[in-house]
Amino acid sequence: MEELVRLIHRMRMACRNLQAFDGLHPGAFFTLAAIGCCLEGPDPQGRPEMPGQPEASGKGEAGEGTEKPGITVTQLAHRLSISNPAASKMLRGLEEKGYIRRLPDPEDRRITYIALSPEGSQILDRARRQADQLADNLVSRMGKEEMEELLRLCRKLADLMEEDTV
Repeated sequence: MEELVRLIHRMRMACRNLQAFDGLHPGAFFTLAAIGCCLEGPDPQGRPEMPGQPEASGKGEAGEGTEKPGITVTQLAHRLSISNPAASKMLRGLEEKGYIRRLPDPEDRRITYIALSPEGSQILDRARRQADQLADNLVSRMGKEEMEELLRLCRKLADLMEEDTV
């Protein structure tokens, strides 16, 4: 287990030093990506939406078909598997840079949606292209089959570790 923890630490440090993501910290990249995906469909990790929350796919509850202009902080935190305060802190920094905008719900002023600004969409597109290039480079060096096997084993390990922490 000690070696696994050391390897995870090395990979985290390598991710922090990545020159990909158009200069975005990886956490900021994944936050913008989660906001950008909110109108594109279900959670990329396959996690269900929060009970009692409208789906983050841009539709209202129970088939209302009501378009939502973004994602709530709670939905975002759930998608990223972080706390609401951590999501709020990340959003403040992204808002200061002009990458996101907050949109009040016209029907319920207690609800605020988070959406990408035009600048946020542009930087996310550039960062995604850089991340895709990095992934292509890693796959070409490691091999497609080994990368698929690594991902399969990492998912299995993550599932097992999550079972033990619940």
